[in-house]
Amino acid sequence: MKGFLENEQGAVSLYLILIIVPIFLFCAVFIDFARIKAAEKESENAVKTGLRSALSAFNRDLHSYGLYALNPDMEQSADLFHSVVTNNLSGHLAHSSFKYIDTTLKPESERLIAMYSLANHDVLKRQMVEEMKYRAPIMYGLEITDAFKSSGAAERMKSAARFAANAEKAEALLKERDRWLDTAWDNFVNIHTKAGTDYPFYETNLERLNELSGRIGTHTVEEVRQSINDGKQQLQRLKDSVENIDDSLSSLARAGANAYEAVKSLLETRDALANQINELTTKLAEWEQLLNDLLEYAKLLTALKLKSTNDYTALTEMNDKFNEALVKAGKANDELNSELKRIEAENAGDPLGANAIFQNLHVIGKPDLDDYTSQVAATVSLFGGLKSQLQAVVFFTTEQYNSTSETNREYYSKANSLYAEQSRKEAARNRNQDHAERSRREQRTKAQPFLDQAVKAMGSCSIVSAGDSFQPLYEALQGDPAKGGTGYFQAYMEMNGESSVVEIMDEVKLDNADHAGQSAMKLLDKLGDLVQEARDDMYINEFALSKFNYRTYGLEKDNAGNVRQTVDLSDPASHPLSNQEVEFMIYGSNSCAGNYSKAYAEMFAIRLGIRTLEALMEPRNEVLNAGSPLLVLLAAVAEGVMAAQTDMVKLLDGQAVPLSDKIGQTFTLHYKDYLRLFLLLHGRDKVMLSRMQALLQLNTGIDLRQKATYVQGSLTSTVRLWFLPGLMRAIRSVGVHDCIPAGNRCEIHKTAYMAY
Repeated sequence: MKGFLENEQGAVSLYLILIIVPIFLFCAVFIDFARIKAAEKESENAVKTGLRSALSAFNRDLHSYGLYALNPDMEQSADLFHSVVTNNLSGHLAHSSFKYIDTTLKPESERLIAMYSLANHDVLKRQMVEEMKYRAPIMYGLEITDAFKSSGAAERMKSAARFAANAEKAEALLKERDRWLDTAWDNFVNIHTKAGTDYPFYETNLERLNELSGRIGTHTVEEVRQSINDGKQQLQRLKDSVENIDDSLSSLARAGANAYEAVKSLLETRDALANQINELTTKLAEWEQLLNDLLEYAKLLTALKLKSTNDYTALTEMNDKFNEALVKAGKANDELNSELKRIEAENAGDPLGANAIFQNLHVIGKPDLDDYTSQVAATVSLFGGLKSQLQAVVFFTTEQYNSTSETNREYYSKANSLYAEQSRKEAARNRNQDHAERSRREQRTKAQPFLDQAVKAMGSCSIVSAGDSFQPLYEALQGDPAKGGTGYFQAYMEMNGESSVVEIMDEVKLDNADHAGQSAMKLLDKLGDLVQEARDDMYINEFALSKFNYRTYGLEKDNAGNVRQTVDLSDPASHPLSNQEVEFMIYGSNSCAGNYSKAYAEMFAIRLGIRTLEALMEPRNEVLNAGSPLLVLLAAVAEGVMAAQTDMVKLLDGQAVPLSDKIGQTFTLHYKDYLRLFLLLHGRDKVMLSRMQALLQLNTGIDLRQKATYVQGSLTSTVRLWFLPGLMRAIRSVGVHDCIPAGNRCEIHKTAYMAY
């Protein structure tokens, strides 16, 4: 019994050992695991706290622009990071009581690495968006977008730009049509002139040919020549006979014989022969004349046949040139008529008064041109009939004379009647052309003095300074090509992987009314699209306008005429590039005058476009009736340029100018508001950001490439293991913790990233 009890107690002890040992091992592992996890969290928090502390030492100069970057150098930031990390690990703190964990920093294991400076466009853009995302939508929406949309100005701008484009195309087709019509008319005038020369020539020679034909009858040259030869031989025989009689008479007279009867007979014979000689001589003269008439007839008929062939060839060539010109005129006319139909459909419901000009244009129907072509062809064809009749002549009869003479008269009459009919049309068309051209010259002359004044005002920088006092600043910004150096702008472009060669913007031309009108309408067209679909980079634009200065900074007046007070931490008024920074961002010229002139030109063009639009809304009747779309536009430009010049004086003085008194609800814009529009028009992201970075470096003296905004921190900490390091090493392979056992301590590596 006793032995049985002892065996039973031993079994219980073994059973208890088997139960308690695993529980102990589990508790030991769980306790160290919990301590490791707590140390990992503490190490992670220490790294992040160290990063936040390092970032808290930001640059005050850049902060005034709403930008954040590390202020001290990296060595100082690393010292601050080390100090904060050390003081946030429990192993480095003095405790009077029990410490659950003793996390300590492994010597020289902490690292602070700076990444992504403000020289990076993406970083800079993100910070600017953060600075402006609450302010920019309100400013932009209230001052620009809503005003343009609610007033209907955007649609009116598109309408005016559309009219200008339509007017330019219609005017070009109108000129093209009229140019070829002029060429066709010149060729028909040549035909008419030739008809005036041909008619009397052929009329005279046909009459002569008919006269000769009546004389010669059915005789031929060979027949007449044979008759002449026979007559001459007979005449010679008669003369010989007379000579023989004369010899006989002489012989009788010498003989003295009484031969009265013989002499008398010989004399009678001689008289008869003399009469025959006279008759034959007369006949020979007639035959000679007949031969001359025959030769003249043949020569004249041959000449008429040859000349008619040459004349018909010349008329055909003239007609071909006429047809070629009229075909091109017809093509331009068809395109013009199609364009007018398209414009009419496009402008349906458009209240712009200037569109009425497209109904007042001189329209020529295709049947009119076809009739013109057929009438000229008929004129040439009539002469072709005359030529054919002459070519068919062998013996010119009275009937042929009557027929050819009638054809000649019809040819001449047709040329004259068509000339009289068409010359009236051409005279009316030329009067309209001349009137329109004179009117266009008058409008150009009227506008030119104001454009000259605008061009003269463009290059001035006298508002802020005289001379080239800003040139050294621009050399720092842009570099001096003559010296082979690069400026801040090129450096920032190259750092961001961009070419420093900037695409040239479209030039606003104000040298004459035509160019000024085209430039103004193009800008209106762009603005019409722009204000309806604002781009995301408006935040950057508002950042530029609020942190930097421009031409009228500090001069802008409110409705009461008082100068507006502007307060910003960046203090734009104190910047070295006075009153021209935003203009430099937009245009990038190497001088104050260069940037001012481009801003002035575009602003003047917009004001000219608005004032031109106002004139196009209610054009004068005499302009509409002239039948020239370009004249309507030029008249509006001439009227608008005077008002635009007055507007520019007010804008440069800091005053607000109403967008328009005739377009919807009136709202006013300052010089700054137009710069806002130009920033949207020309805001080429990479270029403008690089110029802004160059200005920041110029104003603060800080190389943004050295100012980090993103840092990486890392450390290795250790915590002492209380139980079984080997077992902790074994369970690490399962992936439940990242601690690496090293002796009786465990190493923890933590890395964190943080940015402004």
